[in-house]
Amino acid sequence: MFHDARQLLGTLLITAIAFLPRRDLSPAFGALSTGLILCGNAFAIAVLFRLGRSFSVMAEARGLVTGGLYRHIRHPLYVAEEIAAVGCAMQFFSLWAVLLLAVQFGFQLRRMANEERVLERQFPEYARYRRTTARLIPGIY
Repeated sequence: MFHDARQLLGTLLITAIAFLPRRDLSPAFGALSTGLILCGNAFAIAVLFRLGRSFSVMAEARGLVTGGLYRHIRHPLYVAEEIAAVGCAMQFFSLWAVLLLAVQFGFQLRRMANEERVLERQFPEYARYRRTTARLIPGIY
């Protein structure tokens, strides 16, 4: 049960940022923040369409998707979510917002590791895919 809660925290923890005081941003930072939120959400929608029935909130091996964006990175949905989360954190910028974002990202990393274990157990070809594909950022991580 604790394991399931950690997975949900990776997904939902960033919503707690709404309890922090909102910051007045310059027009440029406001536009950047809004742009990151919009781009992250649009990116997430595109990834969800690609995932189709393979999508699940909890780690399940419904299918192995390796085409499209998944040819380059193993977790494009998490990248999309973090882009939007950074944009959101900008609107509440403070030490607490940065800490909340960091903790949420830490839970996302745990979630990715768990998901990879589940997929590797179910799909023998996942080990090869994992070795040849970046986790989040090609050439970096």
